[in-house]
Amino acid sequence: MKKFTTWLKSNKNNTILVIIFLVLLNLVCANTFFRLDLTHAKSYSLSESSKTLVSTLEQPLSVKVFFTANLPAPYNATQQYLKDLLVEYKGNANGNFDYDFYNMDHPENQSVAAEYNLRQVQIQQVTDTEVGLKQAYMGLVLMYADRIEAVDGLTSSEGMEYKLTTAMSKMIADTSALAGLSSNVSMTLYITPKIAEFGVSGFDTVDTAVVDALSAVNSVSGNRITFTRVVPAEEEIDSIVGTYGLPTVNWSNEDGSTGTGTLGVVLEYEEAFRIVPLSITRGLFGYGVTGLDNLETSIGETLHALVSKQVDVAYLTGVGEKGLADTQSGAYNFKSICSDWYNVIGVDLSEDEIPTGVKALIINGPTIEMSEDVLYKIDQFVMKGGNLLVFADPFIEEQDPQYAMYGAPPSYEPNESNISRLLEKYGVSVSQSYILDEQCHTQNDRQYGSLNFYYIPWVQQKTMNQDSVITANIPYTLLLQTAAVTPNFKNTSERSAEILLSSSHNAWHLNENIELHPMKIFKPAQTNMNQESLAVLLRGRFSSAFDAVPVGADEYDENTSSINAQSRLASSVQPSEIIVCGSSLITTSALIDENGQSATAIFLRNAVDYLNGNADLCSMRTKGIASSTFVVDNPTKASLAKLLNQYGLPFLVVLIGFVIWRIRELRRRKIQAGYYPDAMKDRLGEKGKKDE
Repeated sequence: MKKFTTWLKSNKNNTILVIIFLVLLNLVCANTFFRLDLTHAKSYSLSESSKTLVSTLEQPLSVKVFFTANLPAPYNATQQYLKDLLVEYKGNANGNFDYDFYNMDHPENQSVAAEYNLRQVQIQQVTDTEVGLKQAYMGLVLMYADRIEAVDGLTSSEGMEYKLTTAMSKMIADTSALAGLSSNVSMTLYITPKIAEFGVSGFDTVDTAVVDALSAVNSVSGNRITFTRVVPAEEEIDSIVGTYGLPTVNWSNEDGSTGTGTLGVVLEYEEAFRIVPLSITRGLFGYGVTGLDNLETSIGETLHALVSKQVDVAYLTGVGEKGLADTQSGAYNFKSICSDWYNVIGVDLSEDEIPTGVKALIINGPTIEMSEDVLYKIDQFVMKGGNLLVFADPFIEEQDPQYAMYGAPPSYEPNESNISRLLEKYGVSVSQSYILDEQCHTQNDRQYGSLNFYYIPWVQQKTMNQDSVITANIPYTLLLQTAAVTPNFKNTSERSAEILLSSSHNAWHLNENIELHPMKIFKPAQTNMNQESLAVLLRGRFSSAFDAVPVGADEYDENTSSINAQSRLASSVQPSEIIVCGSSLITTSALIDENGQSATAIFLRNAVDYLNGNADLCSMRTKGIASSTFVVDNPTKASLAKLLNQYGLPFLVVLIGFVIWRIRELRRRKIQAGYYPDAMKDRLGEKGKKDE
């Protein structure tokens, strides 16, 4: 004992220092954590959108977790994942985030869960002797300001971060559109006072109307909007109009020169901006300022579109499109999978305008020729920075009911929709043919065996763009009766094209004698097969498809007025993004379910999120999906791989064990020979005699 005490007091002993180090390390780890996530999809790391959300909370957000303890596998892993997720939320929060786990063995906590409308879910429990069912609580409640949101049925870690962040975002957005902003929104009135000299109706009330409307909006927005009135010099007009796309007003001066002015209201936050609908237009009794009557509403809607991720999405109607209410052959399921974030509203541009604040317009399977006025409205929407999601079909399938009952196949007529006129101008061509692919959906038939549905291409992960957040980590996508969608320009600094989906290298075109039946489609020669692009993303600044304003869209007469006002934009004032797919059938119930669980539904939803500025939702949604798929290219190699996994690895383990045993045996004999050389010689001699 005395020797041990002396050793503890000696300089050679570092035990005390080690203990102090371990205590300090535990204290640091209790308040600090890090995670090394080696998965390709970063499945176990918090997304940047989630980090930003909790780091900019303006009010306390509380999470009450109601989870039954000691759950069987795999539900215990779900519970642990939720705990880790909440730890990361809190670690990235600004102090306004907190969570509590409730012990569900206590009856009072069960009563609390019932008050929040949380119900027990039935899960399977496997023991050594039997398989049974168990009732368990697996939900939580989010509380922010005066809002309460219950998230129940968290039986899987798949998509859990997406569910939580989505619920939090909606609560915060419903509380305040400006919550979480790092700085104020600026509003600028650009006005040329000389326009008042030309008797424009309502122009003299613009300043007062703008200030009053802003005051009303600021009263409910915490005074987060700063206002500036700018009277631009004439030499600055072109720059301002080119930057924001404001309307111009021209007139002739007494000396014969041309004067130029403008009128417009712009809201800006960081690098983004939106234009409040306020302009000078021509009516029956001359020019007047439009937009003054509902200016307060317009500013509020424009503000919400600028800073909020939850916006309306316009859906073009009146053009023979896939109907939003059609559950059989329409886009009802497509609307359903978007309903948690977006309000998809039908817009007939032959009668209405695209609503203020809309970021994206969906054009889904138009089948009739659009008027010049409708095309012009779409074109100017893009020029102002709006985004498009277009599903363009190459043919229209027509089935005569009289002959259908006798099994007659449908006919396929070329689609006469002129949406291709705009797409060609923006930089993408849609083929007048179906793309058939050797890599396709297959189905076993009792009579004919395995049938290949070549007109349903199976786009594998290796032919999906893994550098795009829209398609990254999606294992596959099925398309149906799709055309080829091909960029027709080279990428520049102003405009670029990015292929999202491609066929295999064994694809071909079908443009005549079309009969889509597996038994009546035959593959062409290998030399006639190629890889085709099936979905393309265009981004950048585009040129208008119109050289002038169409008659009836925005008419003016230089001979009946001393001024000339028009708002046509010849090119984009801010970058736009356009996604084009060669089939509208992928938005129907034929390929997507109402809950959006299929891979094709995830691709479509990612496209909608991306065009509405919610790209972070795409990565969150695909975290729970398998990041790779096993594709059998060679059945022989697949069989060899199966045998190797079943028998090769165990044999390899046995072989390595035998080699290690022999190495140890030789080492043991070598050591014995060093200490007892005579004994080893005798052993070897006796062994030799036995061998003789």
